[in-house]
Amino acid sequence: MKFAVINLKDFSSYVPKDIVQGFLNELSKVSKSIEEGRQKDGKKPFNNYLVINQDEPYIEEVFEVLKKNHQK
Repeated sequence: MKFAVINLKDFSSYVPKDIVQGFLNELSKVSKSIEEGRQKDGKKPFNNYLVINQDEPYIEEVFEVLKKNHQK
């Protein structure tokens, strides 16, 4: 697995409340460790990503644009 994406609506709807705060605390620790490690390596603290739901009706258009620009 290269990336992990969590839909926040699903997170709030389906994750039991007793798990939520512990998870968020641990995620914050992980995020801080990554940020510090990247900075030590001379990188930007965070990368920015675009996430596209493949169930959207316009997904084929997005794929075509990405393929077209990837070939340049």
